[in-house]
Amino acid sequence: MKITINRKSFLDALSVGGALAGKAKSIPILEQVLIRVADNTLTVVSSNSESQVLKRISIVESEGNISFCANPNDLSKALKSLNTENITLDASIELVKVVHSKGCIEFPASSPVAFPIMPKSEDAKVVTLPSALLKDWINIGRNFVSNDSFKPAMNGMFISIEGNAITCCATDAHKLFSDSATFDNTDNVAFDVIVSSQIFPMILNILNDVENINMLVDSKNLSFMSGSSKVTTRKIEDVYPNFRMVIPANNQIKIGVNRDEFKQAILRTSLFTNAGTSLAKLEIKNSVMNIIGQDINFGKGSYEEINIENSNSELTIGVKADYTQILLSAISTENLIIELSSPDRPLIFKDSNYPNMVLLLMPMKL
Repeated sequence: MKITINRKSFLDALSVGGALAGKAKSIPILEQVLIRVADNTLTVVSSNSESQVLKRISIVESEGNISFCANPNDLSKALKSLNTENITLDASIELVKVVHSKGCIEFPASSPVAFPIMPKSEDAKVVTLPSALLKDWINIGRNFVSNDSFKPAMNGMFISIEGNAITCCATDAHKLFSDSATFDNTDNVAFDVIVSSQIFPMILNILNDVENINMLVDSKNLSFMSGSSKVTTRKIEDVYPNFRMVIPANNQIKIGVNRDEFKQAILRTSLFTNAGTSLAKLEIKNSVMNIIGQDINFGKGSYEEINIENSNSELTIGVKADYTQILLSAISTENLIIELSSPDRPLIFKDSNYPNMVLLLMPMKL
């Protein structure tokens, strides 16, 4: 069956809709994408058995309806080798031909029968979120989630919706990011859900050039839908830890520091800390912070001094240098405030541009 389609649109559909192809190495059919043609629409679907992403595009012309599976890399290579506006596919469940003015490119196709399709959401709760908010949270939160397979709840970002408030949290128990905002929740939908970090890249793909995104939650699945794109994943059923309990409320010690100076100093120090611990020592006295990193095993060390604004405190704090860099990268304001109650209690990095955001770093023993 012949299908005429815009070449650039098809490439985009393969990029977005094929993002999960090849992620489940143990299931051969998932090396391919499912392509469905029906009602003047072409849909590209990929899956890793736990999640699914799809992208729909309009077609120029079609002789009918068809579904088949094909390797997205083969298709992309063929399309990129051509420079025409539209291309023609001559497709069956056994063979796909990309027809052009000089001949054709062909490669095998497969029957779609074995391709797993996640069921449509039934009785789902739906909220509409600002795309910019979700994009910012994912870009920051992906550096805070855990990769510990024994703690599946912490392998994702927790999102809680109640009334007009939405809260997120991502943590690996050593560092934590949390933020909250208000939005127009006209249907007064309420739920808590964990968004797996495995689908962060797919969500970011469908957030481009859209103002809002729909979030759908049912008893088994979680979906994000934007225009012609949709990402669906099975819900993580584990209980998310009570992150609010670890955020200290009363922090008498406040230290003001230039973000860029501190970030550069920590970066240089991290190069000469112990590779296993990444331990950096912060010695604070009056208006000066000494940043010290050592690797005694190899006789290496780094010593830096930067000016700070201090509440007349003298203390020494141990921090993990590479984690500190992650927190500093999430700060947008030039003047950073670090709050804590004592050297053995969590450090809170405050960003004046985002008053609801919490960036927490657990200290290390010296």
